[in-house]
Amino acid sequence: MINQNIDIFILYNENFSDSIFETFDQNMNSLNANYKKEKIPDRGPMAMSELHVPTAVILFITSAIFSGILTELGKDIYLGLKKSVIGLYEELIKKDRVKLVGTKGKINDKYPYSFTFSIHIGEKNNKKFKLLFPKEMQKQEYEEVIEKYLSAFIEYYNPEIEDEITQLTLQTKMMNDTYFLSYDSEKKTIELIIPDYMKRIQEYKNR
Repeated sequence: MINQNIDIFILYNENFSDSIFETFDQNMNSLNANYKKEKIPDRGPMAMSELHVPTAVILFITSAIFSGILTELGKDIYLGLKKSVIGLYEELIKKDRVKLVGTKGKINDKYPYSFTFSIHIGEKNNKKFKLLFPKEMQKQEYEEVIEKYLSAFIEYYNPEIEDEITQLTLQTKMMNDTYFLSYDSEKKTIELIIPDYMKRIQEYKNR
């Protein structure tokens, strides 16, 4: 799916129009970024917890984007990427296009995160990150979340900084080393989301 020469990759459901990403494409091409976009067939029903359900649009960002920011070219690509991600608000965040349908009692109606869009960050020490967004949010809040997420991972990939993301990963050992993150707009902090099945496992161990 993603080869070693691609640093920014969008994977999106076939039911989404290519035009949604037109400006994003133009921005990445003008920066000569290592960028690719791929349309995939609709996956249909999936038997997994809500956190693990792939969103309809997934933006993958590799570590090279964050570690390369110290160079002039790397900084230009990072800033262009941030601007382009913010530009997706109208089509992917303001219009929450995807609703999960399933058997009554098996779908959590109170699940607060969007099934439309998520960001996945490249591995470090085998740890993978899925960044989630609320189903409903204003543009100003979305811009704040993007700024916080991306700047936090600049620090994460800087070995000289004691960073927020590393501290979160020390809280709990996640299955498959996949960490789900959200942003608390009131506390202004990134939060680790622990899946319900892991909470049940922990409760069982504590008996």
